[in-house]
Amino acid sequence: MAMVLRREIRRGLVAATRSLSTSFEVEKSTAEGKPINLFSAINQALHIALETDPRAYVFGEDVGFGGVFRCTTGLADRFGRNRVFNTPLCEQGIAGFAIGLAAMGNRAIAEIQFADYIYPAFDQACIPLNKP
Repeated sequence: MAMVLRREIRRGLVAATRSLSTSFEVEKSTAEGKPINLFSAINQALHIALETDPRAYVFGEDVGFGGVFRCTTGLADRFGRNRVFNTPLCEQGIAGFAIGLAAMGNRAIAEIQFADYIYPAFDQACIPLNKP
């Protein structure tokens, strides 16, 4: 099944989907790309997300200043501090805010600085959401 799907994607017959209500067609690029590092790729992807969706928000610790790894450099200047902003040092609060923002129909792009701090945020995603 995976081989068939990969072949169909390469041939451009399958559209990738972002959610149940949104889809986009995969475009074949004719231009040669230049190699970039992971941080530049993340920054470019965030620029695209904020340009194409006015409901997208980027937030987390120090993202308004460019982030600890500089992945959000230039976002606050270009898209404004209402859409790219800092949060307090509270991973559980960041995750809770992201869940609430998404529940209101927005695109929440939350940054947790380091993988070691994901566990308190994971509690926010698992515990309240699975209760009736």
